[in-house]
Amino acid sequence: MFLKNRKGLSEVASNILMLALIVVLMTALFSYTVDFARNYQMKQGSARLESLVIEDVWFRYDPYNPSDLNARNITVTLYNNGELNVVIDSVYVNDTLCTNVEFNPSNQTITVKNHGTLVIKDSHAVDWESSRPVKIKVVTERFYSIEGEYVAP
Repeated sequence: MFLKNRKGLSEVASNILMLALIVVLMTALFSYTVDFARNYQMKQGSARLESLVIEDVWFRYDPYNPSDLNARNITVTLYNNGELNVVIDSVYVNDTLCTNVEFNPSNQTITVKNHGTLVIKDSHAVDWESSRPVKIKVVTERFYSIEGEYVAP
């Protein structure tokens, strides 16, 4: 005996619905892949080719007037041993952003296999004490970061 009032999807309708679902999912996957590839090429992927080394940290002050904060600074020498030029974006001392930093070269770019110097003059940064560690962190525009703790003399 056959049922004459079947209420279900025909084979053609179910195939069309399945095809539409697959097209929507593949479009979403393709959009995600294109966006991921663009981000990888622009910034994050190339950050893996960046490599900086903090070669030297100098804590400078006026020996005749050691409490004069205007005569104090922290000089950091960096070396780019990566495969790309590095642009310094920000510098942190003890997890606080430094805004009074002099860069050499002045365009904040350290070319491949070359040195660069940062002179940190922020009041919170130069208020270091002898024999206490100072945490220095340097971040590039591609979000590569190098950090270390250095003890003031």
